[in-house]
Amino acid sequence: GNIWRFPYMCYRNGGAAFMIPYVISITTLGYPLFVLETALGQGTGKSPVGALGTLCPRLKGLAWLGFSANACITCYYMVVLSWALKYLIASCTMGTPEFAIEGNAPYYFQHVMLDKRYFCTWPSKETSPPPDAERYDVRSVEWQDRDRAMEMGYSCENAGFLDEGSLNMEQVSLFLVVWGIVLSMVFMGTKSLKYSIYVTLPLPYVVIVIMFFRGVTLEGAGEGLKYYLTPKIDILFNDRQELNSQGEPTGKVLPAVNIWLSAASHIFYSLGLGQGMLITYSSYNPSHYPIQAN
Repeated sequence: GNIWRFPYMCYRNGGAAFMIPYVISITTLGYPLFVLETALGQGTGKSPVGALGTLCPRLKGLAWLGFSANACITCYYMVVLSWALKYLIASCTMGTPEFAIEGNAPYYFQHVMLDKRYFCTWPSKETSPPPDAERYDVRSVEWQDRDRAMEMGYSCENAGFLDEGSLNMEQVSLFLVVWGIVLSMVFMGTKSLKYSIYVTLPLPYVVIVIMFFRGVTLEGAGEGLKYYLTPKIDILFNDRQELNSQGEPTGKVLPAVNIWLSAASHIFYSLGLGQGMLITYSSYNPSHYPIQAN
């Protein structure tokens, strides 16, 4: 997740300027809390519930709260991983993948993967659609029908959870595969780590190298690097107008404090702070193992 989220957060929050609150956050929040949680796990040799309960029995509720949050995150994250698996399989097919065709990415995700539905209404009560034209306001419509309806003058919005239609069985099967992999690692316990590390350790570096050379060879890469490396300090302290993909103002004001909040939240996201995972991992270390060498 960090491989795509960090560049996205930089671009969204002013490029190089984002690095200032990021470095401050990782120094004042990230590293101290990382050491604190790791020390707590190593010192007690227990899970988050047991470790916090050792400090104070009343803190067990805090640990259970973190467990409940992780359970909720896992439920939706498995869906995201099933999407990634779908893209991986599609990328391995012969020829150009359907989602890689120029302009086809939104259609592939919204229609092929999600099979989203929309409700369309005619915006005016005084007029009606042409009598010889297809009506789009009598049922939920798919992605391509939504585009045709909007070209005719209809107003369309998401159908909602209860009207999304039937399940995408291919996506459901990939979802079950992802859950099967995760549950097998859970049942195997820490033994599974020695196998997964062969993938999780080198893969980020391989992907970063691929994305770097892919990025710097794209048209306009120089402008992107200039934006990324040239800080605009004023956006850290002054509110600014939101811009669309064409660089035009949308009328929405972005508070400067959002940049600082984004930096702090990304620290918690990237290091897994406050979720109990660091306490769990470090509980398998010897109690006097040097944290800075871990």
